[in-house]
Amino acid sequence: MPLQAEKTRHFHLLDRAMVRAGGKTGGLVDEVRLVIGFRDTTVTANKIVSRYKIVSRYEFDTVFPGMATSVHPDSLDGLLAAMLADPDISWVEPDIPLSLIETLVNTVKGTLDLGTGLVEGLLWYRSTQVTPWSMAAIGADQSWTRSGDGRGQVDVDIYILDTGAAHSDLNVVECLEFDGNTPRPCNLIDRLDLGSHGTEVAGAAAAVDDRDGIVGVAPGARIHAFNVLNELGTAELSSIIAVVDYLTERKLARPSVPMVVNMSLGAEVGTTAYNGLDEAIRASIEAGVVYVLAAGNAGIDASTVTPAHVAEAITVGAYGEGGRFSSFSNYGPVVDLLAPGEDVETLSLGNTIIWTSGTSIAAPHVTGAVALLLARYPSLEPRAVERRLVRSARPIVDGVPYGTTRRSVYVGQ
Repeated sequence: MPLQAEKTRHFHLLDRAMVRAGGKTGGLVDEVRLVIGFRDTTVTANKIVSRYKIVSRYEFDTVFPGMATSVHPDSLDGLLAAMLADPDISWVEPDIPLSLIETLVNTVKGTLDLGTGLVEGLLWYRSTQVTPWSMAAIGADQSWTRSGDGRGQVDVDIYILDTGAAHSDLNVVECLEFDGNTPRPCNLIDRLDLGSHGTEVAGAAAAVDDRDGIVGVAPGARIHAFNVLNELGTAELSSIIAVVDYLTERKLARPSVPMVVNMSLGAEVGTTAYNGLDEAIRASIEAGVVYVLAAGNAGIDASTVTPAHVAEAITVGAYGEGGRFSSFSNYGPVVDLLAPGEDVETLSLGNTIIWTSGTSIAAPHVTGAVALLLARYPSLEPRAVERRLVRSARPIVDGVPYGTTRRSVYVGQ
């Protein structure tokens, strides 16, 4: 395999882009997956496909001009040599898998079934709404919409790039799955093991303020639930770039309509240098989309985690009810804000409530905060949104690692 060259980026990760027979870690490699960036918009995927006789898996034209492909390992060296000499090619990098930043199941206390009304042997009336401890911790019960008072709905679109979402206590207006560049309606019936995660995230951000379930930071905000993960809870870098490309095109078509995106997926890549996904998110932010990213649950510096290390996005770490930084949370200077992320009540599939932990449940608290802000000031640009949230945040978190913010998101008036 070739060594790192000017146009071959992140090739220390090439092994992760190799797809092996039967999905096994050993054995023969069937194909190597790559992401390719073009010189400019005059270069098209059709031109590159025709020139090199390769397949097009995804095509990008909004966040940057480029494509994704897969090649046989025997053809890789020759293809790379030709592309390094091709003035139409800006860069080539491995198309690595990203993993869902899962909530931590070992801290789950249990579930509450809203259908039967039973929790731990006690009668639970559907006319009772749970207000998670996290709402008070960030002042959501004192925000302009006062989460928990049974009234109000936030007029903002939240995009959850996760596993899809379904719950009677959510205002889900769209649920899409992506196969190539073309979305299709979600089918969560066969994905209950994964579909719950997106529901948990959406619940913390925007559960409806009514008489049952829980309440979120931005109650009743419109949830666009994008299922971007396969049955193993992973996604290729290129597939997420394609979704970001799709979202950016949607934003450019309606520039006055605010959008906030929540992402709880990533990979440790061993470098602070940006890859195609990082660059796509940066371009999408420049187009006006606000991105909120979970820092990750590996207890490491997030500066080498994609896409958490994207400086232009809002990256979120976690803390517990006692105000102490969570030991599992990634940390470091790229973490912009902290939010509640331990034993937080949220929604789950089957119209249940679950107690769960992780930076992926911390991030939607900030996503909800962004929605509250954009509902009042829809013309705010992403950088202004981040500045306002950081300015209003409170330095209340103890035990943070060196170089990590102590500031918790706060939305109380």
